[in-house]
Amino acid sequence: MDAAQGRAVCDWFGRWRRDVLVLGDLDPAPITARAIRDPVEQSIDVFVETYARIERCTTAVAQALTSSPPWLRGSPPAVGAAGTDREPSP
Repeated sequence: MDAAQGRAVCDWFGRWRRDVLVLGDLDPAPITARAIRDPVEQSIDVFVETYARIERCTTAVAQALTSSPPWLRGSPPAVGAAGTDREPSP
């Protein structure tokens, strides 16, 4: 997504700019541009570079979505522990 596409998403869906995430912002490697290059009608090198960046970024998204925040890490409560699988006692 480039800046114009981001504005269009905001306009179409009535969203604030801060609500639109650009995938390229999540690249863990140093970047020179937020937008990910479009490989259409480009060399194979651009194609490889583009899809490598998409893979890095989507991996970062997946890690963020599957990781629990530090304050929630630790052992889960044991099955049958108070409040985990039954109604509270009166």
